[in-house]
Amino acid sequence: KNRDQGLGLSLGMGDSGKTAAFVTLACVVPYACYLHWAVYAEFFDWTEKLALSTCPPSYGFPCPRISVLDLFGSIMVCYQYRLNAKFPKYWLETLVAVTLMQFGGTTFTGLILGQTPSWISSATAFPALVLAWWLTFMCPADAWFRLMRATEAFHLPILIGSWISSGHAVTSWGMDKALHADHLRSRLSVNVCFLTGTLSACGGGIISDMLGFQKECWGFQMPSCLRGPTQPMEKGFLCAAVYYLARDPHSLFWAVGKGLEPVDARAVVGIVMYELNLATYFNPSAKVTEVIGSVLASGLNLRPYIDPDTSGEAPAKSEKVAETPRRSSRLSGKKGN
Repeated sequence: KNRDQGLGLSLGMGDSGKTAAFVTLACVVPYACYLHWAVYAEFFDWTEKLALSTCPPSYGFPCPRISVLDLFGSIMVCYQYRLNAKFPKYWLETLVAVTLMQFGGTTFTGLILGQTPSWISSATAFPALVLAWWLTFMCPADAWFRLMRATEAFHLPILIGSWISSGHAVTSWGMDKALHADHLRSRLSVNVCFLTGTLSACGGGIISDMLGFQKECWGFQMPSCLRGPTQPMEKGFLCAAVYYLARDPHSLFWAVGKGLEPVDARAVVGIVMYELNLATYFNPSAKVTEVIGSVLASGLNLRPYIDPDTSGEAPAKSEKVAETPRRSSRLSGKKGN
C-alpha cells in the first residue's frame, strides 16, 4: 500500500471530507504563522541548524551529529526507494542510490558553482542519511519500515518534516549558496540563482530517473522531466521565484522597494512549499503548469509537442503500437511475441 496517495484516501474520507480537510489545513496553518510571524520565522530558520548528537559529551571522543532536517528528508527518500525499487540489491548499491537521490540537488548546485557540494563538507548531513538507510534496510525485525507503513500518526510528522527540508533545499542549500558563491560572476547571475534553487529541490529525482535507480539494473535513459515538468521541479522553480522576488538580491525590482530580510524570505518559502506539498498530497496528480501554462500557451501559441506535420498534439498510441513490432522484427529478424 502506498502511504502517499493522499491524507483523505488513507483516512477513508470522501471527496467532501478531503476538500474540507485540505481547505482547513491550507488556511489555518499559514494564518497562524502570519499572526505569530516573528516566532514562526525564527523557528523556521532554527530548524536548518538543528542537529542531534549521537552520544553524550561525557564520552570524551567526538561523535557524529545528525541534522534533523536531513534525517527527515533521508527517511522519506529511503522509504520511497524501498517501496518502488526492484530487489534484491547489494547493500552498497542501495546506499549509493539513496545518497544521490537525497543529495543530488545540492550536488548539482556545487557543480554549477564550481565548488564542493555542501553535503560533502557538512559534518551532519551524511550521518543523517546513513542512519535513515540503516533504519530502512537493516533495522532488526524490519521494525522501522513496518512502523512507517502501518502507522499514519508516525508517518505524517516525518513527511511534514521532509516538506520543511525541501523548503530549506531551495533557499539555504540552493539559492543562498549561489548568492554567497566563491566566484563573483555566480553571485551576480540571476540564471544561476534560479537554476540552483530549482535543482536543489528536484535534482535527486532527476538523477534517479535518468539512471534508473529503481530498476533491476542501472542504465542511462532520458529523464521524464524532458517530456514534461515533474511535481518536484514545479515546486522548486516556483519556490525559487518566490524567494528571489521576496529578497530581490540584485536590486532588479527597485520600484517595489527593499526586499525582505533573508530570514523572512526563507519563512515565506516555507509556507509556499507547505501549500504546494499539501496540495499534491491530497491530489497526487495535481500539476502547477496545468493552471499557469494553459494561460501562457493560449496567448503565445505554445504547444507541448513540436512536429511540423501536426498541430502539436501528442502522437497517437495506435501509431506507436503499430510501429514497434515492425521495427523490432527488422532489427532482430524475429517475430514479436
